[in-house]
Amino acid sequence: ALISGDHAISDRFPGVYPRPVLTGANLSGATISGNTALLNAVLTGADLQNSVISGSGALQLVDLTRANLRGAVVTGGTFALFGATYSNTTCPDGSNSDNNGGTCVGYGVS
Repeated sequence: ALISGDHAISDRFPGVYPRPVLTGANLSGATISGNTALLNAVLTGADLQNSVISGSGALQLVDLTRANLRGAVVTGGTFALFGATYSNTTCPDGSNSDNNGGTCVGYGVS
């Protein structure tokens, strides 16, 4: 899958468009790029293994509870996942966010 572009799937206009809900989505190997491509999305339990996440705020304010980011390549520093919620999330390096102080920053997300 390729999700690209500014506000590609987003809650850019709260109250006008619903919050993107991709619970359990298989985005393994996907390329997600662009400024706030998946802004405020619910990715609970999503499979993002080996995905490429790039761009400023590509996954800004997303819920990554129980999501799997193992092997994901994250570029754009912490801004790529700015404000993300991590809970029992598998980080890109294979560690669990709960064992990393509730974050994946420094564990494949720089």
